[in-house]
Amino acid sequence: MAEITYFVVVPFQETENGLVADQGIQCPSERLAIAQARGAVSKGAIGAIAFRRSGDPNIGERGVSGNLNRVDKRTFRATAA
Repeated sequence: MAEITYFVVVPFQETENGLVADQGIQCPSERLAIAQARGAVSKGAIGAIAFRRSGDPNIGERGVSGNLNRVDKRTFRATAA
C-alpha cells in the first residue's frame, strides 16, 4: 500500500502538576490541522501543536514527523515551524 500522510493536532491543558496533553485530533488536511490548533487555544487550551506524520499503516512503517504549527495561549501567537 502507498504511504499515507496524517495531520494531527494535540492540544495541551495546564494543571496543578504542569502541562497535560489532550487526545490528538486527526485532520484531513494541513490547513485544517493548523486551524484546529488555533481553535483549541481560543477555546481554552494553553497551547497546541499541529504536526504531520507519513507512513504505511499496513506494515507499521512510520516516517519522520514534521511540525506544522505551534500555538501558545500566553502570547496567543501562531508560529510556523
